[in-house]
Amino acid sequence: MYSPSTQFGEQPLSSKKMLAAEMREQSPTVFRHQMDLAQLYPNEPDRLAFEERWETFLNAVGDEKDVFEKKGDTLAYLTERLSSPSNGGRRPVLLLLGNPATHSVRAGVFFTSERGGLEHRFWKGLRRTGWLSSPDEQISDNEKKNEARRSQLLSGDYESPFRISLDVFFTFPTPASGRPWSGVAGLKRLFGRGVVAAIADEERTRLARIIAELAAEDGAIVAFQRDAYERIGGEEANPYSRSLALRGELISNKAAGQQVKLLGAPPTYCALWPGFRTALRRYRQFI
Repeated sequence: MYSPSTQFGEQPLSSKKMLAAEMREQSPTVFRHQMDLAQLYPNEPDRLAFEERWETFLNAVGDEKDVFEKKGDTLAYLTERLSSPSNGGRRPVLLLLGNPATHSVRAGVFFTSERGGLEHRFWKGLRRTGWLSSPDEQISDNEKKNEARRSQLLSGDYESPFRISLDVFFTFPTPASGRPWSGVAGLKRLFGRGVVAAIADEERTRLARIIAELAAEDGAIVAFQRDAYERIGGEEANPYSRSLALRGELISNKAAGQQVKLLGAPPTYCALWPGFRTALRRYRQFI
């Protein structure tokens, strides 16, 4: 298992003081980013309120707090993304999520497990809809299965009609679902909606470069979280509706201002629902 311990180091903030700047790769799937808190909270009362929320958040994170490092005005954190190599002539598809879970970042594998250490439902949903083959079914240990899955995705050695990459809209990690401060909702609770909107502008710029490559190869984006879909699609995207997502009817032709297919999928907690399978099967045929 990948561990981010001792992976942090002093890194200067950009001269332009980017709100969220990628600094360096920690592993093929884990990356270091940082934020300038002085820019995010120029007013002292707002900064003090954030500091109080930060302490509560960090206590809720518990044993996974080593994915963060806060020194003065710099808040550094580890995040994840995964890109498969170009091979086999398969059309590229980006699976876009809301934000990473802290325990998955520590493991270096998206959706590392459900409660109790079981295989995450997201991988089951992809397998049952023909999007992505699973590692050897004889591997019963979930940690070993995750390692095999990570190797498959990084090498491109998997069965799928697509070349699959995974990324997040918001790079800042929060605890897994079902825990305090989880998901994008936890992100908004921690930073405040106004600051999250500013961060979102930086994240959209980061993803625009990746989306440009997808557009050039006639690829597609499947967004599994409402904020990710709306922020990438902007005003040109069809209005988000979970019911439309569950029917596989949330389709737009632009993302980050570029001509590329953007498909709104149901949230990942729906991965075992019939509607999730309906949507992914329809989107598979559409792409």
